[in-house]
Amino acid sequence: EFILLSGVSGTGKTALAYTLIEPVKSRKGIFISGKFDQLQRTEPYSELFSALIEFVRQVTSWDECSLSQIKESIVASLQSDLPILTSMFPVLEQIVGPQQISSSLRGAGATKRFHIAFRNFMRAVCSPERPLVFFLDDLQWSDSATLNLIQVLASDKSNQGFVLIAACRYDEVAFEHHFSKFLRNLENEKAAVINPIELHCLSKKVVNRLVADVLHMQDTEVKILSNAIFGKTKGNIYFVIQSLESLYNDGLLFVDTSLGQWQWHDSEIKAWRNGQHNIV
Repeated sequence: EFILLSGVSGTGKTALAYTLIEPVKSRKGIFISGKFDQLQRTEPYSELFSALIEFVRQVTSWDECSLSQIKESIVASLQSDLPILTSMFPVLEQIVGPQQISSSLRGAGATKRFHIAFRNFMRAVCSPERPLVFFLDDLQWSDSATLNLIQVLASDKSNQGFVLIAACRYDEVAFEHHFSKFLRNLENEKAAVINPIELHCLSKKVVNRLVADVLHMQDTEVKILSNAIFGKTKGNIYFVIQSLESLYNDGLLFVDTSLGQWQWHDSEIKAWRNGQHNIV
């Protein structure tokens, strides 16, 4: 399954994905993640390598029987292609042991062999009984080689225990960017079913409810405060939270110990709303 989370920065894509960690662990599954960086796109597959380090860390903490089972599954699934994967990601040898590099790692078909090996590896390490959730953040900054591999994984309908989640920001890439082409290829080939989830900024009503909940007050009591926060943040959840923290740190939002509740001065909040105060 391929889930694509989209939305502008600060709408909660990453936070939403990370809510799956505990449910996945409760099913004895694995949650791994990687985050791409616009300014550090140096080596292909670098974020996959980071995610596999986390994968190995989790797996090697299992009991000996479980570790032996997953090793046997990987070896049986990849067979002679196993060295292709360990040559790219040596950290996997902590699970399967040292592998000898073969001549199949070179030549015109090397990339295809690598894609097949990685696909078979993902099939080997997860199942409906022990799912694997792979979260990739800021996918729009991924390199072309990684996107080609992701396309292979997203198109693999045989792997029922694998969930691929990617977060992206459409507004930061042009139509001709390789990420945009990647999405069009998936849609045109219909090889993968994309489950899109688009996150939006909060409405004024929701911000009012959120502020009231945080401060343990009634909606009507916080209306001036929540309206000021909404006007400042346009409902961006990240900035809404940062605003509350900023107001508290600046002393504009405080606890009246005699009343046992949060207080503020409406005039100061309105001045804050209209001023140039930084909220981050």
